[in-house]
Amino acid sequence: MKGSSDLASGLLEAAPDAIVAVRDDGAIVLVNTQAERLFGYTRDELVGQPVEILIPVGVRAVHP
Repeated sequence: MKGSSDLASGLLEAAPDAIVAVRDDGAIVLVNTQAERLFGYTRDELVGQPVEILIPVGVRAVHP
């Protein structure tokens, strides 16, 4: 199992795009380095926060 987890983690970090995973309640549970760069937050700052912090205030009302 550890090998599978390491592989998945490596793939997420190697992805050229920002990846943000959220729970059903909208809380951020995972981000990759590209997401940190894109949004300007560290992983520690994002995990546990509502995904809405990544959506500009002006368009939050139309975000599902």
